[in-house]
Amino acid sequence: MRPGVVPLEHTPEEAEKIDLQVTVLDGVMQTWAESLGRARFALIRHERAYMLVVPFDNKHLELSIETSASFQEIGRIVTAIEDVLHQ
Repeated sequence: MRPGVVPLEHTPEEAEKIDLQVTVLDGVMQTWAESLGRARFALIRHERAYMLVVPFDNKHLELSIETSASFQEIGRIVTAIEDVLHQ
């Protein structure tokens, strides 16, 4: 979290609920992988932020990104994450 940025989740319960839902999304991506191949990432645009989920091993990384970010910037973020994960 960047200094001075207020979390979008206002309570620990909200953060926990989001974590659970991202875990379910990760499971959906794994199920789809059986016929579509491994997912590199999932990107969901909300009004206040993009939610980026990058699966790796049996885990996932979730990031929120400002909606002012371009798809090109998001692509660079995904590539940088993949470079670190596959070292």
